Amino acid sequence: MGLFSLKRRRNEETKPVERGRGDDSGEVGAASELSAKVLESATSLGDDPSISQLNEVADLYMQIGDTDRAIELFERSMAKEKQLGKVSTSLVKLYNVKRAAAARAGDDEAIAYWMKRSQAMLQLSKDMLRGNV
Repeated sequence: MGLFSLKRRRNEETKPVERGRGDDSGEVGAASELSAKVLESATSLGDDPSISQLNEVADLYMQIGDTDRAIELFERSMAKEKQLGKVSTSLVKLYNVKRAAAARAGDDEAIAYWMKRSQAMLQLSKDMLRGNV
């Protein structure tokens, strides 16, 4: 048995199971449960939420696809404290989602805006790594 056949067998063992289109009630239930969790978390933020609270709720908004709200909360978190890692990565991903939507709409001004925001976040990350912030 060669190395490649072992790798192929491992890949076959870890392939995700495809769901049928028959019963989506589990997915709907999970989505409504996540939406309820987002609503509950968002209402508990208060006037001066902690960085971890902002990040948690922003992550939930990102999971349900509310890009604008996720960006808003991640940016509030970054305004409190510049952070490397998940927050900055998530912001770049969200900015790219917005840029892609602008590209599909043919909005050159919005494309430039979101590209500029992405580049600024990447530059901030580089500066933080170099200790310039």
